[in-house]
Amino acid sequence: MKRLTFFFLILLLFPAAAFAEILVFSGAVITGRDYEIDKKTFSFGYDESSSKVYVQNPYSNMIVPTGECRSNDIFKVCAANASYYDKNITTWVFFYKIDISVYKLTGSLETDTAISQATLLQNEPVDFSITIRNPTSFDVTGISYTEDLSPFTVIESTGCSLDGTIMSWQGSLKPNFEKKCSAKLYSGAGGSFILSGNLSYFNSYENEKISVDTASVSVLPEQLKVSRLVDSNVEVQQPFYMNMSLQNLHPSEKMRVVIAIEPPENFAILKKPYEMLLDKNSIKHIISLEHGSSYAYSLYLIGKSESKASIKQSFDYEIKGIRSILENYTFVQAAEPNPIINFTSDPPQPAIGQSFNAYARLTNPSSIYSLKGIKAKINAPSNSLIEKSFSKLGPKEDFLVSAPLSIPDDFDKASFEIDVDVEYGFEDHTRSLSESYELKINSSKEPISPIQPVAEPAAASQITNGANNSVQLGSQASTSSELQTNNAAEMQSEIPENGYSNLWKTALLGILTFGIIVASVVAVFRIRKKKKSIIPQEISSTQTKPK
Repeated sequence: MKRLTFFFLILLLFPAAAFAEILVFSGAVITGRDYEIDKKTFSFGYDESSSKVYVQNPYSNMIVPTGECRSNDIFKVCAANASYYDKNITTWVFFYKIDISVYKLTGSLETDTAISQATLLQNEPVDFSITIRNPTSFDVTGISYTEDLSPFTVIESTGCSLDGTIMSWQGSLKPNFEKKCSAKLYSGAGGSFILSGNLSYFNSYENEKISVDTASVSVLPEQLKVSRLVDSNVEVQQPFYMNMSLQNLHPSEKMRVVIAIEPPENFAILKKPYEMLLDKNSIKHIISLEHGSSYAYSLYLIGKSESKASIKQSFDYEIKGIRSILENYTFVQAAEPNPIINFTSDPPQPAIGQSFNAYARLTNPSSIYSLKGIKAKINAPSNSLIEKSFSKLGPKEDFLVSAPLSIPDDFDKASFEIDVDVEYGFEDHTRSLSESYELKINSSKEPISPIQPVAEPAAASQITNGANNSVQLGSQASTSSELQTNNAAEMQSEIPENGYSNLWKTALLGILTFGIIVASVVAVFRIRKKKKSIIPQEISSTQTKPK
């Protein structure tokens, strides 16, 4: 009876032991090559004389006779048969083809990640789930799963703990049991994202770490494209156009759009599309856009007074039951014309004790309005206040105000500050404008050369649009004559004391050289003439000699 009971227990335990093997690889391998099996590196060799297979793996090497199986603590390897495959004619190494089966003898986990749809709109909900499964006949303990689901927003989670956007679980799994976690996500900004977590556990032999099955998600950008075109220069009491275009970018879904336009109080809508309804000074309109279609409209507006406010446009659109709002603030500056001051100096970095020219060019930026009654002042430390007035500055005209200034010898700062103040009239109102400029002081020890008169630079005396004027302040005539006198004196002082004697010696040497050359030419000419006269006389005396 005892023997029968023992035999019965053996029958019960044997299937369990056989079931505890998980096949992780089955196929033909070539000796001398590496193979990745269950994320581990295996290689195989074969001894034809003994008909044995040599198995190298990260844990312990095994010798497996063909037709048999051998095991270590982690894997069981079975070699069915081996046959000749190839030979290296240089090294005479033989390669064999072996039919191999590899079983895992420890617990392991599998994961399966699922997401309800891979392409989403912004702010669209999506269902996410992960299943952790133990397919082995071993208990798997010490399981730790974590996954960061950002940049999505997680609003609820089932089966796992949730800390912000991080979902996690710790526990154990019996053989053939699984753990499922699910969450409701909301997509954020557009882009492509990959969701992947980390999983670690004890497989009854060692701790393993594996990557969780990934899920790829694409979030589309805003599906309503808004384009606008507005006149760049808008002036007070001058009408202008604002052109708008709306386009549905979605390839298959239509959308409903509610358009709301609210100009600031000082703007008035002069003309609009006939289908749009105007309520006081605002517009509201509803359109439907099929996939890929567009809608364009144009508004004609006017700024009644100066303003830096924006024209607010709101586009409340719905697609696939998901509502989004785009707000567009079109900045339109209905401005009164202000003179633009461009300040320069010559030289750009004057030195202490040096005189220099200051230039303030006033420009009227308006295309239609004139500025009147203009008074310009240039004020600098230790210099007299420079003032100039002129009656009018037309559209797009400019005017140059220039002044000779100097930096005192006792000036002790690193920069020299100059103030430019302008008063002007526009539509019976007086306006003022003040700007300050700092010139860096030239601290070099090089000699200071005198400046040219204020009116000399050509650029300073020219003004655009054929209505240009130039103003020079100070005594130009006296300054010019003084500079010319000083320049002559400086040029004469630069001639060395022995300069005139050297010049006289050079001239005398040239005259002597020229005289010698002339005398030589005359002497040569006389010698040649004399030879010619002698030769005929000798011939003549020979002919008259008595025989």
